[in-house]
Parts: sequence; C-alpha cells; structure tokens
Amino acid sequence: MQLLSLTLKNIRSYLEEKVDFPEGSVLLSGDIGSGKSTILLAVEFALFGILSKQLPGGSLLRHGTTEGSVELVFKLQEKEVRIRRVLKKTSTGIRQSAGFLIINGVRIDATPVELKAKVLELLGYPDELVSKNKSFIFRYTVYTPQEDMLQILTEKDDDRLDTLRRVFGLDKYKRIRENTAIYLKEVRKRKLILNERLKDTDEIVSQLAELTSQRTQYAEQYKQNKEQLEELQKRVEEQKEERVKKEAACDLIKETRIKKEELLGKLHTLEKEGTLIGEEKKRLQEFITNNVLEETSQETPEDELKKIREKIKNCSEKVKLVEEKTTFFVTKKGVSEDVKKSILEIASCPTCLQPVSQDHKDAICTKEDTSLTKINDNLERLSETKQRLEEILLNLEERQFAAEEKLKEFLTKKAKQEELLQKKKRKEQIEERESSILKEKEEFEKQLTPIQQSLKEETLLLKELAEAKEKESTLTQQERVLLVKVTEEKERCDALEKELLEKEKKVEVIKKNKADLDFVAELDNWLQVLFMNLVYVVEKHVLLKIHTEFDQLFQNWFSVLIEDSVMSVRLDDSFSPSVLQNGHETTFLNLSGGERTSVALAYRLALNRVINDFCSTIQTKDLLILDEPTDGFSSEQLDKVRDLLEELNTQQIVLVSHESKVEGFVDHLLRVVKEGHESKILSS
Repeated sequence: MQLLSLTLKNIRSYLEEKVDFPEGSVLLSGDIGSGKSTILLAVEFALFGILSKQLPGGSLLRHGTTEGSVELVFKLQEKEVRIRRVLKKTSTGIRQSAGFLIINGVRIDATPVELKAKVLELLGYPDELVSKNKSFIFRYTVYTPQEDMLQILTEKDDDRLDTLRRVFGLDKYKRIRENTAIYLKEVRKRKLILNERLKDTDEIVSQLAELTSQRTQYAEQYKQNKEQLEELQKRVEEQKEERVKKEAACDLIKETRIKKEELLGKLHTLEKEGTLIGEEKKRLQEFITNNVLEETSQETPEDELKKIREKIKNCSEKVKLVEEKTTFFVTKKGVSEDVKKSILEIASCPTCLQPVSQDHKDAICTKEDTSLTKINDNLERLSETKQRLEEILLNLEERQFAAEEKLKEFLTKKAKQEELLQKKKRKEQIEERESSILKEKEEFEKQLTPIQQSLKEETLLLKELAEAKEKESTLTQQERVLLVKVTEEKERCDALEKELLEKEKKVEVIKKNKADLDFVAELDNWLQVLFMNLVYVVEKHVLLKIHTEFDQLFQNWFSVLIEDSVMSVRLDDSFSPSVLQNGHETTFLNLSGGERTSVALAYRLALNRVINDFCSTIQTKDLLILDEPTDGFSSEQLDKVRDLLEELNTQQIVLVSHESKVEGFVDHLLRVVKEGHESKILSS
C-alpha cells in the first residue's frame, strides 16, 4: 500500500488543504500544534471511519463548521483507490454520512459501515474488525500514536497480554475454551433427554407390525375396484372425445361462414392497397429520375480534421512541457543566486562555528556561476523552442478552420445522397409488395372453393352430435356410482397409511435418537479429554513462537538505536520490556527520555514486523507511519535515525517530527505551518 494524496476540508485546523505523498521517506515537519498529527488521524479516519473511543467525530470536525470531509487516494497492488468520508453536525451530535469508494475508476457509493467492510477486504484485514471500535492491526503495524505505545509498555501484564492476543487474533482460544465449557453443559443435558426418549421403543415396534398387515389387506381390495373404475373412465373419455369432435365439426361450419366473409373483405382490401402503392411507386420514380447519386471520396474531411486536432493537441502538450521546464530552471536559478548571496554574507559555519575562508567562498561561487551559465543556456533554448512551437500551433489552427468548413459541405451532400438511397429502397419494397398482393389474392380465391362445399354437411352433423351426448350421459352416471365406492376405500387406506407413516417416523426417530446418544457420549468424552487440552497446547505454542521472533527483533532494533555495551533489552514472559543496565535490571519508567523513546520505538518496529509475518494476508506491509519517533533523543541518537531508515527498507515511510536534523535523513519534506487558526502544507 502506498499513500498518494489526502484532501482535508474543515478537519481540525485545516480549512481546505491537499497533501501529496511521494514514494520513499517523507517527513511532516512543523512546530508543536501546527497540525501534523491531524494528517495521520485523517488517514485513519478515511480508512476506517469514526471509532467511538479512539477517533470520535467531535475530535475531527473543525469548530464552528457543520460539515467536513476527508478524501484519501492510495495505490494497492497496481490499483488506484480513492475513498471519501463525510462528517456532519446534527442535533444529536457529529455523525458520518454516506461516502464513496473508487477503484480504478469504478465508483461504489456506500454507508460508513459498508465502506469500512470494503476497506478491510482490500487491506486483507480480518472481517470481524468491522464491528470493532479499534483497528488493532493498523494501529500496531502502520500508525501507532506515542500514547498508545506507551500504554502497552506501562500497563499491567495481563492487560498487555490481552491486548497482544487481540492484535494477533489469539483471544479466540480463550473464547473457544469458554464456549466449549458452555457447549459441554448442553451436551450432557442432551444425553439425559435422549435416554428419556428411548423408553417406549419395544411398544412402538409392535404397533408398526400390526398396522403393516392391515394395510396389505385393504390395499388389495382397493386395487381391484380402482382397475374397474379406470376401465369405465377410459370408455367415458373416449365417448367424450367423440362428442367433442362432433361439436367441433358443427362449430367449424359456423366458423366457415365467418371465414367466407373475412376472405371477401381481405380481397377488397388488397385491391385498394394495390391502387395506393401504384400511385406511390409513380411518385418515387419521378424523384429518382430527377436526382443523380454522386460519388464521395473514401477519405472524409472528418478524418483530416481529426488528424489536425491531434497535431494541435500534441503541439499544445509540447508547449506545456517547455513551460514546465522553464519554470524548473527559473526556480533553480533563484536557488543558485540565493546560495551565492548566502555564502558571501556568512562569516562562520553555523554548525561547527569555524570561520569560513575566502577561498571556500570563491570555490562555491565559481561552482554556482557555472551552474547559472548552464541554466541561462537552457532557458534561452527553451524560449526559442516555445516560439517555434507557437508558430506551428497558429498554422494548425488555420488549417483546422478550413477543414471544419469543408466538413460542413461534405455532410450536406451526404445527407442528400442518403435521402435518394432511401427512396430507391422504398421503391424496391413497393415492387415486392405488388408481387405479394397478387399471390395473396390467388390464395384467397382458392380458399373460397372448399368453403362452399363444407356448408352442405351441417344437418347430418347435428343428428350425430345428439346421439353422442346421450351415450356419454349413460356412461358418466355409471362412473359416478363406482367412483363413490372407490373413494371410500381410498380414504380407509389413506387413514391406515397415515397412521403407519407416523409409527415409521417414530421408529426412525428412535433410531436417530440412539445414534445421537452414541455420538453425544463420544463427543462429551472428546471435548473434555482431548479438545480442551489441545486448545491450551496450540495457544501456548503460537504465543511462544510469537515471543521468540518478537524478542529477537526487539533486541535487534534496540541495538540499532543505542550502541551501548552496558545496556541491553529483552522481553519477559508477559511481553514487557526488561532493561539490563550496568549488570542491573531496571524498569522502563526509570530510563531517561531518550532511552524510553528508543525502547518504545524498538518495541513498535518489532511488533510491526511480527504482525506482518504472522498475518500474511494484510496489504499494508509497505507503509509505515512514525509519530514523533525521536522525542527526547540527543543529537547523537538522532544520527541513528538515518541508519534506522536504511534498515527498515520500506517502500513508503511517513515521519512526524519537529527535529530539524531529521530533515536531512529523508527523501522528501512536507512542512506544516499554522497561520492564526489555519494549518497549511508547504512542500520542500
């Protein structure tokens, strides 16, 4: 993860300010109270939102305002992510409102909780942190305020271990043991219930055998009557189909009369349509004869105009690049002149207080004069280049105007050609329709002939329909009598089947209860004897592995910060720092300010590395934020910070410090100043 930019609006002492974070080491420098820590808190708020105890909304929104926002842009696995959160003052307090998340240009509008869940997913943090009021992993791997680290170093041993268990996710083992004890009570209660349910097993099995015999007897009688009913129903259905066929034939006669009228109407409509399209065909032919289709060139004026515009764009970009280079050299020229002026006025070195010789001054001036000569040559060449590009740009703009006029003329001609093509297409459609009209008329006339013949069979069909209805009625009456008898027998069989199913279910329940009882007994023994002991062993093993790596890293980082053969550190069993000085063990609180800061910083960096190693999924391993890591350091200890930064080998490090000496140790400097009640960022 790499921070790219942070935009603050009405956040603490910031009205509206944007902070750009370059890659490498970045120092946020400024006086105490200038607004440095606000930037770090705003980054955390953008990622995780309001945290009621740790980062409440009231501590962020600028006094006297009703709305504020933070927008953070960062890079994660070659993806650019932009997240925006908004704070609003309401009658009930300061609350978060909906914000958005943009990943590679795709925007997602979401509630504060949804944004937090999405960020945790992107960063590879555990899902359960969504409901937590503290982001332990972020606070102990990326950004740890000084007060948080001092708290973990000075709190009670049990409290520190609980904090570290939550950081590494080891508190789950304690929950597992507690939940297992609760579950064991339920398992034993379940055993008592299952034993009670198995008392009536023999009686239920006997009842099931008797019901099975009765079901077989009644089912045979029902089967015979049902076969007779099905045969009768088949005859009824056949007679019904015969009657339906006769009715359909009679209905068809009626439909035939209607169809005859429809055919005559359609013939009339076709004749009328033929007359109308003949007149339209004549008008189209006149239009086509009076207009000639002109050919157009393959390369349109639009292509030429597009090429000219592309050249204008390229030329404009070159002019902009020349202007940027000119600004760079002008700035560089001013810096060189300031250096000459400063060296000529200085009498002694501000660092070592030694007098500065005239030869040294002349050497520096000569070096800067050489640099100024090169800068002036570059500025002169850039001026000539800009003048030449502006002349080319003017010529291209004149060509663009001529191409636009040519394009207008081309489009007018093209529209006229398209109209002529549409008329020709319409003429072809009309000719096709004329042909189809002739075919349709022939088809309608063929259909009229059989219609006249079918109308003569109507009387015979009505007599046959009456006979079919009478026969169907007789068979239907016989079917009803037999259906009543079969239904009664079916109800008797269903009642027996239902009772039998209930007994079978009870038997299945008995079998299941017996299997459950065996399983519950085995589970009781396994949880009590094996599982609980295993949880203790696993937790102890994991904690020991973390302690070993943590202790080694803690000692290594401390040795980088303090090269003192009479002082060493280690971690005791409670992860508390133990300091050995001149052969005697001393407490953290008895150390000097610089020594305490060194211990806290070494502990912080060791904890960072251990968490990153154990939590392999997190995506914030390339980012480290150090808040006032040199508080209380002597000048000699400050020199160790340079070695520390080289040892860290992290893609992006953000430091907060008011020590001017640290400025020489970093790649980039962002100076924070406060004018009145407003903070500003000055890049150096």
